[in-house]
Amino acid sequence: MIGRRSHVSAFDLTPMIDVVLLLIIFFLVSAQISRSIRQPLDLPDQPGASEEAASDESVLVVDLLRGGVLRVDNEVVDFETFGAMLEAESGAERVVLVRAEQDTLARHLNRLTRLLTEKGTVTYRIATDPSGRSGG
Repeated sequence: MIGRRSHVSAFDLTPMIDVVLLLIIFFLVSAQISRSIRQPLDLPDQPGASEEAASDESVLVVDLLRGGVLRVDNEVVDFETFGAMLEAESGAERVVLVRAEQDTLARHLNRLTRLLTEKGTVTYRIATDPSGRSGG
C-alpha cells in the first residue's frame, strides 16, 4: 500500500489584512474630507480650544451666521428645522460644536443655546480662534 500524505490547509490572512487596511485608510480619508468641507468663518478671538480639538465623528457642527442664520452640513436651516433634527437624533451623548461668527449678535447665540438645552443636548461647545488668525 502506498503511503498517503496528509494535507493541512493553511488559512491565509493576507487578503483579510489588506481589506482591513483599506477600510482604515478609507475612514481616515473620509474624516479628513468631512473636516475640510467646513466653510471658513471669522470666529471670536478668545482663549480656548480650537475647533480642530473637536474633530470626532459624533460631533454635530452648527454654523451660526450673521443675522441668526443656521448652517448644518453646508445647508441653511431655520431654528424649527434644526430643533426637529435634534429631536430625531437620540442621545445624551450628542455633542454639538457651535461655530458662531465673530460679529453675530448675542441674542442669536442665546436662542441657539436655549434650543439645544430644550432638545436635550447635554454637551455643546462654542468654537473660538485662540490663535487670533481669524477666517477659519
